[in-house]
Amino acid sequence: MVCTRLSRVDKNPLGALMKHAFFIFILMFPALSFPANAPIYSSYSIGNPGLDTLRKLNEKFDVARRTANGYEVIVPEDRAGELLKIVPLAQLVEKDINDVFRRLDIANPGWRNEYRSFDSVQKELKQISQSHADIALLENYGVDEQSRQLLVLRLTGKQPLRADVPELMITSATHGDEIHTVEMLMEFIQGLVQGYGTDSRITKMLDEHVVYFIPVVCPDGYVHYTRACEGLDPNRDYPYPGSPSHNSIAAIKNETLWFAKHKIAGSLDIHENLSTVMYPWAYTSSGPSQDDLPRFKEIGKVMAEDTGYNFGQIADVFGIARGSSADYWYWKGKTLAFGFEIGGRFPGQGKPSRELDRGNEEALRHFIEYF
Repeated sequence: MVCTRLSRVDKNPLGALMKHAFFIFILMFPALSFPANAPIYSSYSIGNPGLDTLRKLNEKFDVARRTANGYEVIVPEDRAGELLKIVPLAQLVEKDINDVFRRLDIANPGWRNEYRSFDSVQKELKQISQSHADIALLENYGVDEQSRQLLVLRLTGKQPLRADVPELMITSATHGDEIHTVEMLMEFIQGLVQGYGTDSRITKMLDEHVVYFIPVVCPDGYVHYTRACEGLDPNRDYPYPGSPSHNSIAAIKNETLWFAKHKIAGSLDIHENLSTVMYPWAYTSSGPSQDDLPRFKEIGKVMAEDTGYNFGQIADVFGIARGSSADYWYWKGKTLAFGFEIGGRFPGQGKPSRELDRGNEEALRHFIEYF
């Protein structure tokens, strides 16, 4: 069984059903202005494969999620034949995954207004840096392939910074269709800047840490509300020990160049909707070093308890997945790097409940306070 290290904190069957249903839906998020030459992606269901088959699938395609009866795999339409050679009994679920959201646009035309656009995120970050200039600094660390600005917001307290103050990084929208990640992170940022100086816990957190926030890692995917960024899965586009010279797309490459200028002690890359806290490695079934594993487990289990989420190693949750952000940060910086898969709801049916967000936010607070 693949998930040998996966533990379950919350066994609420209704909650599990909601999470399962939402994850199917969010993986099918389409482009707002879908490029005319964009490839068509299809969704396939496969039964529980052996480990060798699962590794082959992860090498060629996006094994997007685990289901009750196997896995959901996203495949370019013109490569369906490759999939069927590996798994002849694979079942087509959706010929074009973007059709689901096209139908939603017809059924509920105003649903997109519930969420921040890329431009509104950029504007909000600039407003925060101007209104809270004593604790906030906005930096531009490059542009993507379409010359969109890549922004990172630094928050830290007014106390003089010591040389050993931990630097942390929290990111979202690596996959552009995971729009709830941006909503949750932006609300968390607003809570920090508004609470500094009046809330003793928040004040202590920022006085004792430097926290960098990148709410939109891949603007191209977020603008078009698609999982892909420049035609690729961005969370399979980072170099890793087995492919150290991999040439990433601009959004990922510039993020890694920015990272190299800092000594990041811990990182969270927020995704949805597997409801899981995960640690490296992803590219191999081997775990992190014995020196680091207890620390990963210590903070990871706390975040899982805060949220009721699963907890485990990425390779155990997904199978082998090469080119993930968590692997890169851990490999290059010895960073305690986590993938944080939040729960949520269908787009068009309202944002996640405040109760759910409070659990996510508490997990983020405990993550920061650990260092």
